[in-house]
Amino acid sequence: MSRRPDLDDITQLVPQGWLALQDSIKRFIDAGMSKFVVLPIVEPKTAHEWVDHLAVAADQLLPLQN
Repeated sequence: MSRRPDLDDITQLVPQGWLALQDSIKRFIDAGMSKFVVLPIVEPKTAHEWVDHLAVAADQLLPLQN
């Protein structure tokens, strides 16, 4: 049994890609939320990959900060 039988599109809960994540966060901000934890579904394997991922995440998500 599904926990969210009313949910037709899983990407509403698990956005795919930076633009979808930005849209999802904006919807939560509009609903009054202000704190977010963002984790990659596929974890970077090396320290260098983590640094690259965090740099992209900062570029994509910091503009949403109030």
